[in-house]
Amino acid sequence: PRLLVIDEVCDGLHPPVVATVVEVLREYRDRHGISVLMVEPNLRAVLDVADRVLVMKAGRFVLERAPSASDARPALERELVFT
Repeated sequence: PRLLVIDEVCDGLHPPVVATVVEVLREYRDRHGISVLMVEPNLRAVLDVADRVLVMKAGRFVLERAPSASDARPALERELVFT
């Protein structure tokens, strides 16, 4: 496949297991050159895998950031926590 779609793969997992899942996803993505569409509330896991993060609320994208952007984490946390 050229696209892997995963939904809340880290939900309810112990943090060390989340770290392993993230590492496996990164390795698989890089080894096979695929895109990953990840629906995930765990911001840390998303930032460790993503090239681009979009926040969707009520069916609309309300924020887009590259994880490497200097304001990515604060902007995402603010959008996810305070609205």
